[in-house]
Amino acid sequence: MAPLVRGADVYAYHLAPPERFAPIAQAEDPSLWARLRWNAAEGAFICEDTITHVPEFMVASAVIGITLNAALIQPYSIAAQDTTLLSVWADDSVPPHCLLGLLNSQLLRWYSWILLRSGVTGGGRRDHHTYPRTIASLPAPSRPAPQWAETIAAPVSDIVAVASRAAVLDPEIWAATLERFEPTSTLAAWGLRWQAWPEDKAVTSGARAVARERDDCLRLSRTVALTADDPALLDFLEVHLPLVFDVTPRITREAAQALPVPEPKAVPRLLQAYRDTATVRDTDREEYLRLVEVIDEAVFSAYDLPARLEKNIRKRMTEFPLSDYAANYRKPWEPTRRPHIKLFIPGQRYHG
Repeated sequence: MAPLVRGADVYAYHLAPPERFAPIAQAEDPSLWARLRWNAAEGAFICEDTITHVPEFMVASAVIGITLNAALIQPYSIAAQDTTLLSVWADDSVPPHCLLGLLNSQLLRWYSWILLRSGVTGGGRRDHHTYPRTIASLPAPSRPAPQWAETIAAPVSDIVAVASRAAVLDPEIWAATLERFEPTSTLAAWGLRWQAWPEDKAVTSGARAVARERDDCLRLSRTVALTADDPALLDFLEVHLPLVFDVTPRITREAAQALPVPEPKAVPRLLQAYRDTATVRDTDREEYLRLVEVIDEAVFSAYDLPARLEKNIRKRMTEFPLSDYAANYRKPWEPTRRPHIKLFIPGQRYHG
């Protein structure tokens, strides 16, 4: 079974870890892999005979989306569904990282929307179509590649690395932090005071509204709240309980009290570790956005546009409707991706 990437896995400069697998050998139309054989032991496609050179990296674009989004893919280790379009430069003069920067640039998104008419405003989440003819019709810089390719490829290499760190979501940071503090207690031992929550009454995910009312009070729903003398315990629960509701849509007070948690004295250190990691991640997101601007500048420079045209493109991409569509690329941390996290569940022994 080979890992299978879908268009939904493609973000600007980032490919989310595939969640699906496919028996490529049984595919009716294996397309790019028609003369490659999947070797499960090596976790890669193996050439059965001499074929046209397939590079180590190709650029994957989502066929349907709000605008052009592209990420790197390694075609020898992963398959692609037909919701994903793979592309590479016709020769080796332009590295895949450079093509990736071009396709994710403000300039080519504008060109695709305005001149190729590949997108339609007002279509919800599926406004732009990227077909082979779309990629083939995009213009290339007129100057020889050695004069501009590396200027784009260098910051793209940086942003690909940054994007994988910036993509980490808060629940994933929380789950990773919990793994460092193995639970040795239960919520019942924390000495919390439950208000208007009978033992057998359940709070459902639809009714829950976890919100802090005071330093010593955390509301779980319209009628249910809990208080504690130590605000750090409520800080913990303010983050933890919404994730518990995501995993367990219906929870009684009895089940809540049985939730495995760290010892109260470990909670401040756990919270600080979580905040420190989130701060580093936020710094990576700022760096990602900075590099997007650096790459845009390099792409504009590569095309040698008249100053008036470049100014008009930049202006149009900041104004409606292009600002909401053509310029609305998928950032790696957008909440369209559901995180896979492990939480402590009553009755199960946790193993880090």
